[in-house]
Amino acid sequence: AQYKVSAQTYSGGGNKMLDNFSINKNALLLVTDHFIVKHSHKRIKVRDLVMMRLPFEHFNHPLFAAQAQLYANQFVDFNIPRALNNFHSIIRSFFTEELEKIYILDSKINKEYGKYFIDYLQSLPFVEITYE
Repeated sequence: AQYKVSAQTYSGGGNKMLDNFSINKNALLLVTDHFIVKHSHKRIKVRDLVMMRLPFEHFNHPLFAAQAQLYANQFVDFNIPRALNNFHSIIRSFFTEELEKIYILDSKINKEYGKYFIDYLQSLPFVEITYE
């Protein structure tokens, strides 16, 4: 089967990409977590979801840097909870009756804190989770 690839910044605006994706059963949608957050109010129907990386934010922004300073252990007490919140939002955007498999390709899933992400995924009914 031939696939139609829609890639962020190359295939038009977000709404056009989602429209094209929804009408083509053999479609691949390549987007970033920022795209998903922007369109999180929509349910995006997919059979397979592949996440290249866990949604940890970059804290170069002065506001995030200042907020992180309030925590003794910035990574555990600030970064991980924010990443989990972003992760939940992304999964909710794709969690429909069509979703069968979720692939996590980020090796950080194997770190000690990866269990928080895995526990959430394992709570989802009818979805096979693959990570290495």
